[in-house]
Amino acid sequence: MKSSLETLFAAQLRAAGLFFEREYRFCSWRRWLSDFVVEPDPYTPDHPRPEEGVLVEIQGGGFVNGGHSRGMGLERDCEKLATAAALGWRVIPMTGRQVKNGTGLALVKVALGLEPPETLQAAREAERATARSRKRRKRPARNKAVRGLPERVRRAVGLK
Repeated sequence: MKSSLETLFAAQLRAAGLFFEREYRFCSWRRWLSDFVVEPDPYTPDHPRPEEGVLVEIQGGGFVNGGHSRGMGLERDCEKLATAAALGWRVIPMTGRQVKNGTGLALVKVALGLEPPETLQAAREAERATARSRKRRKRPARNKAVRGLPERVRRAVGLK
């Protein structure tokens, strides 16, 4: 199933000129599919090989009690990713936020050796800068006595 995050990540990979396949079956005896397999070279003979490609798993639904954050779903994900690693794949699990802010793409480029590791530090600092600028202003704390007042009284006194 293709999610909006997967569509966004595919567009990022295309824009970066990377070669990828969606929903790649990396294990012959299981029906597991990786969201993406990304390769530095499109001309590999039959199929991507573990020493050349990177498997990408986008973990969505983490903040909405989705399948990736519940007990059995988390256990299945761990089994799948551990099996991929045992078969020799480099596996990069990423969150929706990492896809949206470009950190996921930077991780893939570094894993493929296309960019230096310092790229990750720069991406992290850029994310922190945007997170600080988006932070909500904290509302002033209200006294418990004020919260208990009826709304018409609060308006009359000038409290919201």
